[in-house]
Amino acid sequence: MVRVYDSMRSGRTVASIKDSWERLPHLLRIITWRTEDDLAGDLFPLEVVVVDGVPQQRGGGCGMMVLSFAEHLMLELPFILGCEYENMAKKRCEFANRLWNLKNDVE
Repeated sequence: MVRVYDSMRSGRTVASIKDSWERLPHLLRIITWRTEDDLAGDLFPLEVVVVDGVPQQRGGGCGMMVLSFAEHLMLELPFILGCEYENMAKKRCEFANRLWNLKNDVE
């Protein structure tokens, strides 16, 4: 299953990802994630689900929204106010601080 987390959702969400969705099985064949037998005759083996409840951005925060989504997914946290547009300035500072600390820990 492919989950689409769209922070600028519209009625065109599924239509806008259709090209990528159609190419994905072929890419997976190339990298041998699945065998030819698994995909035989099936051009759409992956179900695409547009996830509901994703905080919506109103502009300018695409990168931070992606980072926040990834963080919440990896930590299995709910999408809460912390990753919505109103808090993007704070999130930018938090991520900058983390990157600075990681850089200094490596040296």
